[in-house]
Amino acid sequence: MELIEELSGVYLEHRDLSRVEPMETYLKNQFKVLGLSAPRWRQLSKPFIKKMVADNNHSFEEYIRRLWNSEYREFHYTAVELLIRAKRQWTADTLALMQYMITTHSWWDTVDAIATNGVGPYLQKYPQKVDLMDEWNVDDNLWLNRTSIIYQLKYKKQTDLQRLSRYILQHQGSKEFFHQKAMGWALRQISKFEPDWVAAFIDQHELPSLTVREGSKYLP
Repeated sequence: MELIEELSGVYLEHRDLSRVEPMETYLKNQFKVLGLSAPRWRQLSKPFIKKMVADNNHSFEEYIRRLWNSEYREFHYTAVELLIRAKRQWTADTLALMQYMITTHSWWDTVDAIATNGVGPYLQKYPQKVDLMDEWNVDDNLWLNRTSIIYQLKYKKQTDLQRLSRYILQHQGSKEFFHQKAMGWALRQISKFEPDWVAAFIDQHELPSLTVREGSKYLP
């Protein structure tokens, strides 16, 4: 794909070797990076993403999979950005692509962006698919669990509190940091709109201290 090759050339031309080590350390040395800051790769990729979304010869899914196969993290971030920008082209099958992205090259930075800006809006577009979150919530994959807990972060008063409650309680005894943080984050966010519900939920259930601390941050 010519656009991918052109973008690769631009990214390589602007790589910053002085930033590589600290960035890879921040990512727990799980990924290779080119040393491009978020503002920099966004600026460089913007015209390419626009062309990828408009390309009639290749689907946005094809571009995403090619980007996702790169060894460099900046290409993964670009794939997530493309996913979000191609929202109008999503179909009922796009959730399978999101699941693939969540369960490969997994780390909180890409997973959280896909969960809140991908899965969340997708399920508003295709509400008949929402029960799949029940499966994700009990899946052996940590990142699918996390997604099921936080995908409603931007729903505000449209948040399904009963569903959120079930998903949190499924993991209330978890020792996993990313479970505990996700539960606290979800509670903190909805507390802006349903503070009494969150206060009662925290009071009525035995939750990890990290979850309680995060979830009650905005409570009076």
